[in-house]
Amino acid sequence: MIFNFYNLILDNWELEIGNWQLGIENWELRIGNWELKHSCFMSFITSVTSVTKSVAELSSRRYIRYIRYKIRCQTSVTSVT
Repeated sequence: MIFNFYNLILDNWELEIGNWQLGIENWELRIGNWELKHSCFMSFITSVTSVTKSVAELSSRRYIRYIRYKIRCQTSVTSVT
């Protein structure tokens, strides 16, 4: 799957991603291995559900596909020192 621009909804966190990783406050998301980090916690996404797609038109006449993933928490959380 090719990743471009995303809105990911994870437990009410909305992440807009234009690159391979994005930090919000202390959060980091790595698309490659679906790894989420939060200060001293690490959680791995194991299931993705409710995928919807929409297309938005920009003023520059480019089309960007926004793929919205609703990620249900089947995650494992480990503490990182």
